Amino acid sequence: MKTGSLVVSLFVASLLFAQGPVFAQTTDVSEEVEVIHEVIKDKKNALNEVNDRIQGLEKEVGRLQKQSKTLQNEVAIIENRTAKLELDIEASDLQISALLDEIQLLDAEVEALGEELDRQRIVLKTALQELNNADQRRLLFLVFGTDSFSEFFERVRFFERVNQRLEKAVKRTTELQRTLQNERQDKEGKLITVQELSDQLETQRIQLTFQQSAKEVLVAQTKSSQSKYESLVADLLAEQRAIQNQIVALQDDIDLRLKAGDQGGEGSSVLNWPLPSSSNRITTLFHDPTYPFRYLFEHSGLDIATPVGTEIRSPAPGYVAWTRQGQLYGNYMMVVHTDGIATLYAHLSSFSAKPDQFVARGQVIARSGGCKGCAGAGLSTGPHLHFEVRKNGIPADPLQYVLKP
Repeated sequence: MKTGSLVVSLFVASLLFAQGPVFAQTTDVSEEVEVIHEVIKDKKNALNEVNDRIQGLEKEVGRLQKQSKTLQNEVAIIENRTAKLELDIEASDLQISALLDEIQLLDAEVEALGEELDRQRIVLKTALQELNNADQRRLLFLVFGTDSFSEFFERVRFFERVNQRLEKAVKRTTELQRTLQNERQDKEGKLITVQELSDQLETQRIQLTFQQSAKEVLVAQTKSSQSKYESLVADLLAEQRAIQNQIVALQDDIDLRLKAGDQGGEGSSVLNWPLPSSSNRITTLFHDPTYPFRYLFEHSGLDIATPVGTEIRSPAPGYVAWTRQGQLYGNYMMVVHTDGIATLYAHLSSFSAKPDQFVARGQVIARSGGCKGCAGAGLSTGPHLHFEVRKNGIPADPLQYVLKP
């Protein structure tokens, strides 16, 4: 065989390898992928079953809420919401587990893609080296050094096929690179989702602890008596109305005092977070539909899980309107700021500021409490801070005013 023919034969042989599938998996990898696919499928089926049960509990809560307000119904609502939250946690666990399996699957696919891409690059490198080593005159001889027109045209077609295979190899390499990049981005997205779900799961577990205590707290407050339940509801609503009216009465006077002394010059349109940055797990939102006592009244602020004794700081300059103890809020205090803004802090273990005292932004004003059965906890189901923002006496969503921690 002539040298030129040998060179081209080697070149073609190197390209033949490039005609394999874009994603060539080994038998072991294929089996691993198949197993993971089946596991993911089973977990997603289980997740669908859990979601169906969650919907059933939501319907039951809706049915109970349409009935008359009785202690028995309130207890039933709490029990159903507790069961629903347990299923929510189960659903989050399944979602996280399925996502981790999908990430494992992506890892296997990325590894196989990387190996295939390395092989494809070797093919291209070998092909280019063979082309560079080929003597142009010998290639011309192979094409024109024959008296047979049929052999001539066959060799022309031969080089056309070689060129086509080279183009396919380049295209396949590009496809592999793009696929690999997409797989890696997909993995990064799933990792972010796992982290978000993990944070959600931790919050749900804290919520479950509070929810499980809600029934005990309600029974303890009412001593399983319908008449005491009705009295409790009336007292709680009266307490809320009194707070609202008193804030309105104090607001104008304190606003003038702050502005006259230039102590509230910063304004209250933006409030700082009242807790350390490490204590920022919100377990109940403003008007949260999952609030265990929502059947009695709307949740008028944020519940933020935090250990008993955590320092609470004033989110803006203001005057302490009062420090009190109530049936709903337990130990609580109100701080009035400028621009019609007031903030309320409930279930406190102790006060660090006194009524009519000016407090600067960031000054410690109290310490959190809320542990079940602790003095000053009020209607609380676990250690947390209940934080309200009121605009002209009306409860408003604190997240519309407070800088994110």
